[in-house]
Amino acid sequence: AHSNLFSEAIAEIKEGLKYDVLNTYAFSSPKKAILAEFAMIKPLLGLSEEEELIYEKKRIYLEETSEEDLHNYGR
Repeated sequence: AHSNLFSEAIAEIKEGLKYDVLNTYAFSSPKKAILAEFAMIKPLLGLSEEEELIYEKKRIYLEETSEEDLHNYGR
């Protein structure tokens, strides 16, 4: 609880997650699971004001896009 042994690795993982959340448009999981994961991960990412806007646009995109279109984006 008091060690920073993994802090660098955890920071890298968080940055990777943040990048995926803000930049990914094609998904393989069910839409309901994607939305649940987005809501769960948001507080852990430490989003800036600009990133918050991108996140919100992505969340709306996820809610409004059909499951089929989410799975076929970019194919």
